[in-house]
Amino acid sequence: MKRNIIQLKPGDLPEGVITTLGEDPRGRCYLFDHLEYGRLGRLVMINIEENKQKLQYDFFEGNELRDSANYIMRMNIFKQIVQIINQAFDDNFSIYS
Repeated sequence: MKRNIIQLKPGDLPEGVITTLGEDPRGRCYLFDHLEYGRLGRLVMINIEENKQKLQYDFFEGNELRDSANYIMRMNIFKQIVQIINQAFDDNFSIYS
């Protein structure tokens, strides 16, 4: 029986986040940028087996100092994105008894 899959919409992500489709030889790639803070990072969906995927998140560190306000803000926003996406995957693919 096919279940209804929940798809994320732009409004599900933190305010100001823009997602674009990127390229990565390992699989489908999504790039995350913020209107004010710049490049945040990416998500690569890597096929590891038929019907199985691994999600790999890469934070874009850039040339900023790790204790700078902009770096910390970008990291916090990216962590929110990771949490939202992971929750959506958990909701979609949990096994219910």
